[in-house]
Amino acid sequence: MPLALSVGVLAGLLTYFAVATSSALHIVVWVSFIAWAVFFVAGADKNGVLKSLVPLCGGTVWGCICILAMQGLARGFSLPALSVLVGLAALVIVLMMKLPLFELAPAQFLGFAAYFGSYFGNAVGPNQSPVFVALCVAVSLAVGVLVGLVSVQIPNLFSGKEVSSQ
Repeated sequence: MPLALSVGVLAGLLTYFAVATSSALHIVVWVSFIAWAVFFVAGADKNGVLKSLVPLCGGTVWGCICILAMQGLARGFSLPALSVLVGLAALVIVLMMKLPLFELAPAQFLGFAAYFGSYFGNAVGPNQSPVFVALCVAVSLAVGVLVGLVSVQIPNLFSGKEVSSQ
């Protein structure tokens, strides 16, 4: 119950804060919720911060690289170019699973998807640069992981013992 209350209250606060400040801070609330979920998958502890945030942001970087490369190769939008670049990035993401910081490959794919959803969905506003979108997504991911960490720490403050996320 303490964890459920903590998550419920923080989810409401995150939603309010992200939406109320969206034009100034560009925190994409649904991206933060993805990161929060990945934090729980990664163990919902201090080790889970790096285990989730590094691959989430790595996926965001790969998404940005795909858009920048597509624009450079095609001088604008090109579905064939984008498709090839996404395929190559997916291949590299899977190969990166051998690296300890990137072993949680689904997190990298979720960061990748969050980037594309934010870029093509104009989540931080229309006509934003690919790099600006990547920065906003990375901040949104970091906010989600941080809120996840806080959500498991709050019950610990009141109980005096570590609360499991399971």
